[in-house]
Amino acid sequence: MIKKFIENLKRRKQRKMQIEIIDITNRPLEGEIVRLENIKIKKDFSEPKERKMKERRNYFNKYGYFKSPIILDKNNTLLDGYTTYLIAKEKGYKNITILRNK
Repeated sequence: MIKKFIENLKRRKQRKMQIEIIDITNRPLEGEIVRLENIKIKKDFSEPKERKMKERRNYFNKYGYFKSPIILDKNNTLLDGYTTYLIAKEKGYKNITILRNK
């Protein structure tokens, strides 16, 4: 009975991991994975122009991944990839692959 219980726990954990991987985008094997809600945005980032956002959305829709990576510092502050961040939020992603500037 304990053995079956442990097996069930393992299966649940594997399913949960699979679901979390589905929520990740932008080349999940090429960087560190972070939750979007943990990314800090500097106040000096300005809203990107609609033309740029449209271009980036079209690229994502065509290829299935973002054109530009998100780059964070060691404190999870966004350094680059603001449009990618905004589109990922729009699409409802919880996690995303980032590159870390060390």
